[in-house]
Amino acid sequence: PEAAALREKLIFGETVDGSVKVEDVELLQARVRAAIAAIKDPINAALSEGRDALVEKLDKELGATITDKAVFDKLARKFEKHYMEDMEALGIKEPDVLTRVTEYVPQIVDFIRKIEEKGLAYESQGS
Repeated sequence: PEAAALREKLIFGETVDGSVKVEDVELLQARVRAAIAAIKDPINAALSEGRDALVEKLDKELGATITDKAVFDKLARKFEKHYMEDMEALGIKEPDVLTRVTEYVPQIVDFIRKIEEKGLAYESQGS
């Protein structure tokens, strides 16, 4: 019974001994791992820590200059792969058919135009 109560506390993020939450321990462990990585490889650690800000800045300044749309496809496939792995780990079968909205943009635009023409949709604030 005591082990079950402890497991329940851990699952729901409650404190185990009244002072430290599991999330706090996990956060501390992640910070220690990051600090060790920074000591071992400071350049990659700095790039990793600043990656989000750097990507946002580069996207804002240079995003419109990207002509090779394969970059976007590659990124989408990466996250799609992770998603499918998560679903498999949960015991969820893969779909028989996988539909990607990016592969149907012209058809979607045509459909929207048609429903606008029929008065079933309208533009609002640019959308």
